[in-house]
Amino acid sequence: MATVLGRLFVPDRRNMRIPEKLEASIRSGVSSKPVLNELEVQEDVEPLIVTNVSRHFVATRRSAVRGTARYGFSEIPIDEEDNFVVELYMSLLDFSLKNQWRNRCNTVMEAISRFRGSDLEPVFFVVPEAVLPEICGSDFDPGWAAQMMKAQGYVATVDNMQVMTADLPPGAALVSTHSEVAGLYTRVGDYLGIMVQRADRAFMVVGDDVA
Repeated sequence: MATVLGRLFVPDRRNMRIPEKLEASIRSGVSSKPVLNELEVQEDVEPLIVTNVSRHFVATRRSAVRGTARYGFSEIPIDEEDNFVVELYMSLLDFSLKNQWRNRCNTVMEAISRFRGSDLEPVFFVVPEAVLPEICGSDFDPGWAAQMMKAQGYVATVDNMQVMTADLPPGAALVSTHSEVAGLYTRVGDYLGIMVQRADRAFMVVGDDVA
């Protein structure tokens, strides 16, 4: 089943069963749950924010010695995954405010323009279902959104960008670039691990008065 997070990030298909570099508790058979994974990452991936074991995102760093970064797994069954998009949004906004990143915008159009003025391009945007007619045209029936998301993973294509929906707060949206730039998504059964790469530039966080 296609999910919003599964499109925003690259599915780490090498690890879709059990990641090779899991925490020792997995390898020793003490626990059957995935806890941590460690992957080699490029030098330019920071800032990094990753899932932990408590359904939250935390900041992490690339190890200069090993050239790797770690991320945790939270118990998030796939039918609950789209609700986790809100956690991603709130975490990106929180980290952006705390670190004074320049990736906050008041409108989707501002976010798209900012991407197009950089060396990255906008590819996806995620909005609340209620605003779809504004984006997809006044004749668009929001009632079709869930069916389109289930069938193809997105609602529509606008200016070569895929439009997706999530239960975001009113006025909120996420605009992101290519998934290869944005990070990794690993699902192991009911457990989900995400590594957000280049968090200050791969995503634009849209909201009323957030800029």
